[in-house]
Amino acid sequence: MLLVTLEGAKCLCSLQLVVDDLECSGQGRCGRRCSGDGSIEMGTSSFNLTVNKGKVKISNCKTVESSRFEESVPPKNTPKEAEGFKFKPSEEYKLNVVVELLQTVVSTGLDILTYFMFVHDT
Repeated sequence: MLLVTLEGAKCLCSLQLVVDDLECSGQGRCGRRCSGDGSIEMGTSSFNLTVNKGKVKISNCKTVESSRFEESVPPKNTPKEAEGFKFKPSEEYKLNVVVELLQTVVSTGLDILTYFMFVHDT
C-alpha cells in the first residue's frame, strides 16, 4: 500500500507494474473516494496515473531499465509509505462485531440443541 498525492489529495493505493524492455504496464486500486491524476516515478519507471472513484488507469508508462520484473518500490513523489496505517475501529463497530458473534454462537447452539432433542435417535 502506498500513499500517493494526486492533484493535492492523498490517496492510499496498491499498484503493480510489469516492466518489459523499455515499456511497462500496470494495474492497481485506490480507495473508493480517491479521484485525480498525476505523474508518478516508481523505481526505474515513470507513468501517468489517473484515478476515478478508486479505479486506476496507468498510461504513458516508460522505463530506463531493460529487464522483466514486477516492481514493489514506492513512488518517489509520495510523502511516505503507508506502512504505519492501522485500522482503528470505533466503539460502535466493536459493539456490532460482538453482537454478531453472540448471535452466531446462540444460533449455532440452538441448532445443535434442536438436532439432539428432535433429530438424533439414541
